[in-house]
Amino acid sequence: MDYNKINASDDTMSVFSSPQYSSSKKSLSETEGLTYDQAIDRAGGFGLFQIFSTSMIMICYLSNGYIFYSLTYLELFPDYICPAYNKKCTYKDRCDDKSIPIDWSSDRSLDNWVALYNLECADSVQIGLLGSMYFAGWCIACIVVPRLGDIYGRRLPCRISAIIACAVYLTIVLSKNLNLTIAMFFFLGSTQPGKSNIAYIYMLELIPSKFGTYLSTLACIADGFTTILISLYFRFVSINWIYFQIFGLSMTFVSCFALFFLPESPKYLWSAKKFKEARESLAFIAKFNKKTSFTKKFKFETEIQDEMVDRKRISISFSSSNNQDVSRLLEKLNLDNSNTFEAYPIEGDQLSLSEKKNQVEPGSPTSVGAASNVAQKEKAPSGAIKELFQNRVYRTNLLVLLVLWVVASSDYFLINFQMKYIEGDIYTNTIVSSISEIISYLVTGALYDTIGPKVSFTVSFAIAVIGSIFYVLFGESHKNLITVMILGSKFGISGAFNLVYIAMSLFPPLYSSTVFGIFNVFARLASMLAPQFAEFKEPVPMIIFCIMAGVAGVVSFFIIGPTYKDRKRKVKKPKQSNDN
Repeated sequence: MDYNKINASDDTMSVFSSPQYSSSKKSLSETEGLTYDQAIDRAGGFGLFQIFSTSMIMICYLSNGYIFYSLTYLELFPDYICPAYNKKCTYKDRCDDKSIPIDWSSDRSLDNWVALYNLECADSVQIGLLGSMYFAGWCIACIVVPRLGDIYGRRLPCRISAIIACAVYLTIVLSKNLNLTIAMFFFLGSTQPGKSNIAYIYMLELIPSKFGTYLSTLACIADGFTTILISLYFRFVSINWIYFQIFGLSMTFVSCFALFFLPESPKYLWSAKKFKEARESLAFIAKFNKKTSFTKKFKFETEIQDEMVDRKRISISFSSSNNQDVSRLLEKLNLDNSNTFEAYPIEGDQLSLSEKKNQVEPGSPTSVGAASNVAQKEKAPSGAIKELFQNRVYRTNLLVLLVLWVVASSDYFLINFQMKYIEGDIYTNTIVSSISEIISYLVTGALYDTIGPKVSFTVSFAIAVIGSIFYVLFGESHKNLITVMILGSKFGISGAFNLVYIAMSLFPPLYSSTVFGIFNVFARLASMLAPQFAEFKEPVPMIIFCIMAGVAGVVSFFIIGPTYKDRKRKVKKPKQSNDN
C-alpha cells in the first residue's frame, strides 16, 4: 500500500471499518491487563524453577567468597618451636633461619600459602595486595559492568563474568607464583559486579516480589555462613588448603554451567517495555514449573496503557498526514499494514473536554508538533541515571543510600579486620562473629518488612554506635568484655550491610544494576581504607567506626520509603460497598 496517498479522508474511515481492525479492537478491549507480579504468579509463583534458579545464582553469588574469605587462613602464619636463645621467635626469624621448625600441634599451623609462596620472607605490602587487588578489580569493573546489565539485560553479564571467574579461579588454584596470584585476584575481583551485584538483582527478579526481602536476607546469611564453613573446615576437617578450594572451584563451574539454562529476567524485559520477550521468558518459567495452563495470550497493564497512548499518536499523525509516524506506530502495535491501514481513531465522544479544545486541523504545524510531543513524552526510559535525578524521591534515596553504602561497607570490613586483635581462639572468635552476623541479618530482614527502611537503618546504626562507644570508653578497663563489645558493634553494622542490599527495591528494575554499580564503586573505594584504619593505635579504629556509623544513622532519617503505616494500609482490605 502506498502510504503517501493516505489522508484523513474517506479512505481512512474505510480502514477503520475493516474486519481486521474490528477484531483487533475487540481483542484489545477483552484483554485483561496484568501487573508483573500477577503474571509471574500465573507462571507458577515460587515453584521448581525458582528453587533451581535461586540455588544456582546464589552459588554463583557466593563462589568468589570461597577463596576471598579464606585469605584469613591462607595467610595465617603458624606457630613455631622456638630455640632456647629466642623464646619469642616469629615468621621473620623463620625467614632468616629455616631450621626453626613449625609447631604442627598448634591449631594455628596450617598447610597454606605461607609455605607455598614463602610468605615468611615476603613484604607485608605484597601480602596485603592479595586483598587490595581484589577490591581494586571490583571497584574498576563497577564503573562499566553494572551499566551493561541495564542495557543488555542481566543474563549476558552474569554469564561472561562466571566464565572469566572459572578461568581465573582455576589459575589461582594451580599458581605457584605470588605475583601471578596477586594479578589473578584483580581479575577475580573484576568478575564480582557480574557475579554478585547483577546476579543478586537477577535472582530477585526471577521470583515474585513478595519473597524479595526473605531471599535477600537468605543471600546475606549464606554469605555469612561461608566464613563459618571455612573455619569449620580448617578446624575439624583438614589443615590443607587445597581441598576446600577444589570444592569452591567445582561450585564455580557448576553455577556457571547452570546459568546457561536460565532465561533473561522477565522483570527486566517488562521494565524495558519489551513485553513480547517478557511473555516468552515467563512461558519458559511456567513450562519449568509445569504450569500447563499458562498462556502467552495476555497483556501487561503498562503495555495496554502504552497502546492507548499509541492510538492517540496514530490519530494525531493521521491528522497531520505524518505517515512515517503512522507506519512506525502500526509496526509497534504488531498490526499488519501490508493489506490494510489499521489506525486507532479517537472518536469525538471518547475525547475529554480539554482534548476537544486542543484538536487541530489536519496537516497543521500544531498537529505535527503534537505528534512529536506525545512521542517524546512516551519514549521508553533508557535506564540512564540522569532520569533518576529528575525524580525527587529517587534522587533523594540515591544520595542517602550512597552514604549508607559507603559507611556500611567500610565499617563492616573494618570490624572484620579488628577480629585478629581479639584474644582467644581464632576459629571460635570467627564462628561466633559470623553467627552474630547471621542473627543480625534475620532481625533486620524482619524489621525492614515490618517498620520500613528509615527505622530499620536507624536502629542498626544506633546499635553499632552503642557497641563502639562502650569499646572506646571501657575496652581498656574491661578486657574480658571486649569480645561482647566488638560483636555488639558487628551485629549493628552487619544489619545495616544487609539493609543496603534490601533497599535496592526502592529503585525501578530498569535502573537497579546501574545504581548498584554506583554504590559499589564508592563502597569498595572506602573499603580499601579499612585495613589501614585497623592498623591505627587503639582505640582510634573504633572511634572512626563510631563517627561514621553515627553520621549514617542521622542520614538514614532522610530516606523516602514505605513506613509501617503505609504497609499496614496496603494490606488492609477495602470496605465492601453496599451500593448495588
